[in-house]
Amino acid sequence: MVRLGIVTIIAALATAASAINDIRNLPDCAYICNNLVTERNFNCSSFKYQAYAECICKNKNIASSMALCARDNCPSEAEKSYSYVHKYCAFKNVELVFDWNYEEALAYGDAHVNKSADLNVTTQQLQTSPIEFPAASYIALIPTFKEYYGNFRFSEIYGGATMIFWFGLAFIAFVRNMLYKMFPKALTRAFYPVTMLRKYFVVSALFNGVHTAPARIFGVGYALIPARGETLAVIGFMILNTIFLFVNYNLDNNNVDWPNAKNVQIMRFLADRSGIMCFVQIPPLILFAGRNNFLICATGWSYQTFMVYHRWIARVMYINAVLHSVAYTAYALHYGKATLTKDYAKTYWQWGAVGTVCGGIILFQAIYTLRHKLYETFLYIHIVLVSIFIASLWWHCVGIGWMEYLYASIAIWAFDRFIRLVRIFAFGITADCEAQHVGDVVVLCIRAPLLKWNARAGQYAYIYFRRFNFWENHPFSLLERKGDRFIFVTKAKGGMTRKLETYVSKSGPVTLNVGVEGPYGEKFPVEPFGTVLLIAGGIGISAIYGYARELKEKALSGQHVILHWICHDEQTVMFLTEQLADLASNNQIEIHIHQSVPKFADNFRDSSSASENEKDEKSIGASSDILQSVASLTTIGRPDVTSIITETVYQADSSVAIVVCGPFSLNDECRAAASSVLDAKGSNRVEYFEESFSWA
Repeated sequence: MVRLGIVTIIAALATAASAINDIRNLPDCAYICNNLVTERNFNCSSFKYQAYAECICKNKNIASSMALCARDNCPSEAEKSYSYVHKYCAFKNVELVFDWNYEEALAYGDAHVNKSADLNVTTQQLQTSPIEFPAASYIALIPTFKEYYGNFRFSEIYGGATMIFWFGLAFIAFVRNMLYKMFPKALTRAFYPVTMLRKYFVVSALFNGVHTAPARIFGVGYALIPARGETLAVIGFMILNTIFLFVNYNLDNNNVDWPNAKNVQIMRFLADRSGIMCFVQIPPLILFAGRNNFLICATGWSYQTFMVYHRWIARVMYINAVLHSVAYTAYALHYGKATLTKDYAKTYWQWGAVGTVCGGIILFQAIYTLRHKLYETFLYIHIVLVSIFIASLWWHCVGIGWMEYLYASIAIWAFDRFIRLVRIFAFGITADCEAQHVGDVVVLCIRAPLLKWNARAGQYAYIYFRRFNFWENHPFSLLERKGDRFIFVTKAKGGMTRKLETYVSKSGPVTLNVGVEGPYGEKFPVEPFGTVLLIAGGIGISAIYGYARELKEKALSGQHVILHWICHDEQTVMFLTEQLADLASNNQIEIHIHQSVPKFADNFRDSSSASENEKDEKSIGASSDILQSVASLTTIGRPDVTSIITETVYQADSSVAIVVCGPFSLNDECRAAASSVLDAKGSNRVEYFEESFSWA
């Protein structure tokens, strides 16, 4: 219901904005007559901007001249064309001194028309009465205005088409998602063409197996590389945007405004096209970055996927904005430096320049290294810069048009924040939280006696701490629910989580007041699969554990669940021993320790150096009773996850789901291994699910 509300509010605001401000969807007659009339001297041209609009809207001779022009040149569309007067004045937020309808304006024009008026634009005789124009003046302008306003229409259509591309992909994903929910067994069946498509074009990393880990130059991460499926979507979007920028321009040497100057025409048309397409792309840009994006639930795509698309929409938008700025600058320079200086003195030009520069800073500031290493700082700066960017677009276009796209964007942003507050209040604005830590793992036990939502696999929440910067928040994985208490965990890295870990380590287990915004996260549909292979790396167990717990509770007949947990040391395991012990009776659990402290080292088998016979013994030393009680096998050394995935898939007698959550390198290694065996089971499907939490 909430997500439906987002769509409803956006649609209502966009419709209202169009109804009030849209003067673009009128007959060409309206624009031609407006040009003919306002090119003449009704003593308004000396005014600037808003004052010019007020002058026009308070001049009954202009309105009457519009009515006469429309009647004489386009009688079938005359009344609709005359409505330009009312729409223009409403758009400029100026009330008409007179409130004439078409018939009244026409009657006044017939009664007071100056038939001998000098209509020469060059002489600019002052007009003090309504005027009418010969048919030749109107006809001469028809091709020019069809080209000029036709480009506006094409620009919106083409900009809309690039957005339909995204929502079209989302609709396909929605249909697929709904079919799987309605017919879950269909998820376990494989069809060869679809399998090949998934193997080579959807699941695999783009190149070199790198996806969640950043691509690096000289050891420095500079960008996250989309998976092949995401890359194809991004490339499709960029191709469409490029095609639509440069097609369907009707250049004409007989253009009245720019005769025999096709180069000037293309500069002006490209400037308008790129600017409008940039504006049309703002609403999905904001929507895709929101936590309460209704498409996440509808499509089954991860928040990480939407962030990939968010970044690439932003980059393409900025290209459009730069083209807009460069083309308008070149257009002004065509008329001389004095014209450029005059244009840059205009308020809306200045705000446009602010927006273009601000957008460039946003893109630079959002490069991977900066946002990953200094995320909180990145986020503060990003919010400030985006606010300036949106404000600059507002002041750039508030007197020109296309504001409905900004209204929709602001509505999306505001609704997302509103739902965040609703979630926090629903949980309890100052919930009691018992915090403790095991090594670098921070465990929160939060009491919410009135909350009804259950802990599901894959869920997480953003938690605010009043003791620290109350406006900051950090995602914590929802491990489980025990009665009226919710258990959240995260690993302390930097920023707020490190402050929390340091505070708890000094004070011991403490009680804090927190705000909880959640739950977020969509659960992967693993239940229909005959074999479920769960692979967790480090704190990634917080996301994986929920699947093992739920599958144990459901105890599906014939389903084989295997859990591999790769940890840095024994201490990491300690925060979850109680939960793992509960799972051990029904699941195959294997724990792999990277490094062992000396007192434990001799009691484990080293998976990197032991012989095959020793690996098969599945025994550990007596001094590790805790680990022995929760795992069927514990080894020292990093396991070969490629072998684990390959062997599991080939040994399974039915469909296989592989669920992975861990460090970047582990995720990428598992993705590469899984994509290589997607076609290994014939008609039984092999599916790969990944939770990476690499949103930064």
